[in-house]
Amino acid sequence: FFLATYGIINYATYYEFRAGSTAFRPTFKYGGHYTSLAGTLACVGVIVAINPVAGAFAFLVFVGLYGYLRRRDVPDRWIDSTGSYHYTRARVHLQAHAAEPVTDRDWRPCALAFVPRDPATRERMIIMASWLEGDAGFLTAVRMIEGRGPIRRREAAAIEHDLTSEVESIAQGTFAKVLVVADAEVGVQALVQSHGIGRIRTNLTLFGVQDLRSSADDSRLYGQMLQNCVRFGTNVAVLNVRADAWKRFEQTPRRRRSIALWWSDDRVGQLITLMAWLCARDPSWSDAEIVAYVPGDESDADVEGIRQLLKQGRIDADVRRADATPAALTTALGGATLALAPLRVRRGKPIGPHETPLGMLVESLPLAILVLATQEVALDANPGESTLAEIARLSDQLAKHEREASELDSEAGRLLVEAEAARLESEGDPDDPELAHTAKVASERSAAAFRKYVNTRTECRNLADELAALDPPSEASELDPEIWQTSTTSH
Repeated sequence: FFLATYGIINYATYYEFRAGSTAFRPTFKYGGHYTSLAGTLACVGVIVAINPVAGAFAFLVFVGLYGYLRRRDVPDRWIDSTGSYHYTRARVHLQAHAAEPVTDRDWRPCALAFVPRDPATRERMIIMASWLEGDAGFLTAVRMIEGRGPIRRREAAAIEHDLTSEVESIAQGTFAKVLVVADAEVGVQALVQSHGIGRIRTNLTLFGVQDLRSSADDSRLYGQMLQNCVRFGTNVAVLNVRADAWKRFEQTPRRRRSIALWWSDDRVGQLITLMAWLCARDPSWSDAEIVAYVPGDESDADVEGIRQLLKQGRIDADVRRADATPAALTTALGGATLALAPLRVRRGKPIGPHETPLGMLVESLPLAILVLATQEVALDANPGESTLAEIARLSDQLAKHEREASELDSEAGRLLVEAEAARLESEGDPDDPELAHTAKVASERSAAAFRKYVNTRTECRNLADELAALDPPSEASELDPEIWQTSTTSH
């Protein structure tokens, strides 16, 4: 037991060194985590050499003692350094993450959910937001308290304490934040810009559906908050969590649930498809069928292209045609348990597909997520199995050939100058055969370098044409240009 105790003391100091706690301030100047770890391993080795059975018994005793202490209500002054250890690891990983490239294929939600005061609606909204988070990112439930002064700040602290306990019981791993703001619109702007740490920043803001019976001022504020989130580069999702839609969801057997999405051939379509897949990761939707409705007169080739895109993204979904009409939209999505569709904001008013006002649309839908995308998302699960792989290969080849063409251009220019100098020197002394031979060789080298440059430049043009065929440049912004107009702009 003496050796086991000494080994545990060494391991404790090793753990403290690794945790980097500011409360751990040893007076022994020559210690370190390697020294402590060596002491731990030495004790284990001696125990095994002397009596491994007694060593195993001592190990079990200490494990039992540790488990007993973990279950006791220990005063804060005696807590261990586990929190410090996780803090240090988070710091190290955030610094390492900042140095790594981020691709559109690995989009992860860092979401802010602006939850309402009503507890029942808030619970439903947090659950739906956790589906979108999909154990792949971070979710923070936010409440804003308008006002100022010490009384408001104390109220906000108490509300945040209660909200933290509430969201932890609803969706484990969810964070909570309560802000005291003088103006809700300004508060949203500040939070969206400042939330996050390192390169992990807010990329998704979640709002509940605005009540159709709200006042004109509330509707204006709601539209402005949506617009501000878009202006600062976050994707926006409006969640329909009406009580009747939620009851329908709960009463539908798990195997009969379905997720329907209204396809859009742009960044919104990619994002809502990824969101449908994230929702399907939750046990509530693990057996649900995903159906993608393609509106309009798309050709068989276009529909098959969408099927292949989803297949390349390893998203198991049934692709179906639908008429591009509001009636077809409500019929297709209304039959599902969860619906996802594009969203736009025009002059401060949110609207759905086919210019349908949001308030009217959600009345005919089940649980629904209306999405406005501002960021690119790639569905390809494996770049080696998709068109993106060919685009990447051609891009790499084009960059390589352009570098070679630039070098050959410089080389051809240098050889041309040398050939011209040799020619002039040869013409100055036409009877010197050596000068004539030097001029001839220089001219041939210059011509060969120029031909090589022309061939490389031609290859660059061919590669650029192939790349443009696979990835044509966008001719117009995918965002509604009127989204930047404030809600006070006249119609």
